[in-house]
Amino acid sequence: MEGTQSYSEAYAQRVRMRRFALSTAVYAIWTLVFCIAWLLGLTDVTGTQLGLLAAGVTVTVFAWHQVFATGLNLRFTDPALTEAQTLTGLAWVLVLMYLAGPLRDLVIPAVLITLLFGVFALDRLGFLRLGAFTLTGYVAVSAALWWRAPEAVIPAAEVLRLVVMLAVLTWGVLFGSYVGRLRATLKTRNAELVDAMHSASRLARRDELTESLNRRSLMERLAEESVRAAGEARPLAVVLLDLDHFKLVNDEHGHLVGDEVLRSFSRLARHTLREVDSVGRPRAFGRYGGEEFLIILPDCDLQGARACAERVRRALAAAVLENGCRMTVSAGVAEHRPADTVHSLLARADAALYRAKRQGRNTVVAEGDSALKLSLAPVFEFSGRFRRS
Repeated sequence: MEGTQSYSEAYAQRVRMRRFALSTAVYAIWTLVFCIAWLLGLTDVTGTQLGLLAAGVTVTVFAWHQVFATGLNLRFTDPALTEAQTLTGLAWVLVLMYLAGPLRDLVIPAVLITLLFGVFALDRLGFLRLGAFTLTGYVAVSAALWWRAPEAVIPAAEVLRLVVMLAVLTWGVLFGSYVGRLRATLKTRNAELVDAMHSASRLARRDELTESLNRRSLMERLAEESVRAAGEARPLAVVLLDLDHFKLVNDEHGHLVGDEVLRSFSRLARHTLREVDSVGRPRAFGRYGGEEFLIILPDCDLQGARACAERVRRALAAAVLENGCRMTVSAGVAEHRPADTVHSLLARADAALYRAKRQGRNTVVAEGDSALKLSLAPVFEFSGRFRRS
């Protein structure tokens, strides 16, 4: 997970650097336009002023580059620093307006281009702040130009410029706010879609009734563990469980109670398996079909699997379920062999389960158990209880 997060953050930082490259291009374009105007003699800016302008823009671009290159931006709530970058760009646009003097009308498009840079992250309040800053700055520039050369100021033209600036800022704020709402909605929908996909993935792997793994997930997991056991020569065992006389529960109490019995057994079995210390890979438990359940035990041999199944059997025999139901379970245990397939392994577990049913149910049978051992199993169980009592 840590590696995934690092990769994701690195990718996000590359995206921010590309956005910064776009802003750098805007700086370069409008500085070049101003230089061309100077070469054509359309502005009275001196060469020294033009040099200072170019130097100031260069220092600004370099400083912002260092902020992103060093990762300093990651300390802020918005790592892209969208509002700060946009404010910086608008400040330089106002400087260009002042230096352009009578040609400042040509710089007005730069206001809109720079303002729309905020669509990447800003909301309506952020755009209102940018609009207020730009309008205040434009009024200050107009006042400074009037102070510098009152005779060059035409009041009607200044009023018209102000109206145009207000129209540009109003449209920019409204459009940016609209895009911001769309972006926020899209972000919410994406989050909902991710949650839905996670839920769908979980439902696809879980049995809806018992909330344990479903048959498909069990078969996939068993196939993986079978390949691993064969390739690494590690033990693997399975336990196939079947609730005894489950049909009687449905007949006597109804299917709703039967469903609750299945859910209760699933919870009990999972709890019992968690209580057993596990070394190696995690176990898997799920509904194999109907009232049958399967336990997959990686890094576990036949005797360990038998002991695990016995714990589940005893836990269920001692439990009282819905409507006072008392249930028992029969289990068949099989261990993976080098030449085994998933089906051959399950077939041996199923054969052992069938023998457990024939033996009288409420018992655990492992493959290879002799008929004598099976016939004496109830005696051993009774004697064990007698000694404990």
